[in-house]
Amino acid sequence: MSKNGKTGFTAKRIAIDALFIALEFALSMLSSHLEFGGVKITLVSLPIILCALLYGPIDAAIIAFLGELLMQMLSWGFTQTTLLWCLPETVRAVILGTGLLWARKTLLVDQPIRSHVLYYAICVFAAAVTSVCNTTVYYIDAKMFGYYNYALIFGVFWLRLVVGTVIGALLGALALPLARRLRAAKVS
Repeated sequence: MSKNGKTGFTAKRIAIDALFIALEFALSMLSSHLEFGGVKITLVSLPIILCALLYGPIDAAIIAFLGELLMQMLSWGFTQTTLLWCLPETVRAVILGTGLLWARKTLLVDQPIRSHVLYYAICVFAAAVTSVCNTTVYYIDAKMFGYYNYALIFGVFWLRLVVGTVIGALLGALALPLARRLRAAKVS
């Protein structure tokens, strides 16, 4: 909250968003080397989850989109599908941020078990939707650039979905204590 009582994008908040973008970009570049048979092991959603917990869907969507755009531009340059590749993580951010906002407004504070179950359900749902979006973008990209192969795109879809949701739940578990510490340090 600013001095005049209004919330908004303060210089501190913009700087923190920039740090989250840099972290998302760094984790995205690191995960490009951790791919096994079409399944990517990635920590890229950690800053997105943290930002959604601390600031909500708008900031989370901004850092997801800009972090992924930066990674795409430095890895592949600007192509016909660059913006499409930015969508899956942005969709994750919107789902997480909106789901967490809704959960905060509708859950009773004295029911931590119920709120944790809902939190993990939101993280897992967002991860599953992200896996579906990634596969869809992968399909479109493969068709546009002529490297389509059913086994490459859809052959490991269920494995990607399972791995993505498990990683989503694990990163959700990691993000909770980190968000608490960031709040205690007055980062948000």
